[in-house]
Amino acid sequence: MHDAEFPYDVQWTDIDAMSYNLDFTYDQTNFNGLPDLVRSLQSDGKHYVNIIDPGISITQPPGTYPPYDDGLKRAIFMTKFNSTEPIIGKVFFYSYRCVSILMYLYVF
Repeated sequence: MHDAEFPYDVQWTDIDAMSYNLDFTYDQTNFNGLPDLVRSLQSDGKHYVNIIDPGISITQPPGTYPPYDDGLKRAIFMTKFNSTEPIIGKVFFYSYRCVSILMYLYVF
């Protein structure tokens, strides 16, 4: 890109870069070297954007997926009304079950 003088200031990845579609992970086989690529981009003044979905998988064995385990401990997931029980749903067209991170939406 640089040698061809092609405008290139950001690289992004989506769910295809994730390991088993799990947020905050990456596929170390198909995206081997991703951390080095990100460091290289940043050292050249470029940016890296990793698209993260708001659904965190609940199908992993307990203690093996920190985003879910830590999220439960910190109570950051959306819960049923007047309850501490997380709301369980499905992400997009995937069949795995997930919880949603608590987000505040502002409508102007």
